[in-house]
Amino acid sequence: METILKDRVALVTGAVGGIGQAISLRLAQEGALLALNYLVEKDETAEEFLNQVTRQGYRAKLYKADISRFDEAVGWSKQSRRTSAPSTC
Repeated sequence: METILKDRVALVTGAVGGIGQAISLRLAQEGALLALNYLVEKDETAEEFLNQVTRQGYRAKLYKADISRFDEAVGWSKQSRRTSAPSTC
């Protein structure tokens, strides 16, 4: 099966909650490398979701940032690009 996003990095905001999780999983199914953004208060939930994603064989990395703050949003974007592929890939 060909995947349309093979080895492309997908930056997903709000990745550890409801819709964000569903979007993340769908992108992963299409072959994307996931750069998952989450808020500081959700450390445990974020780690649990990362474990769920990687147990299914998908590739992902967590990024803690409040993207309502411009500097953190830019930092997340730059860090995701620098790594190019999440470290668990």
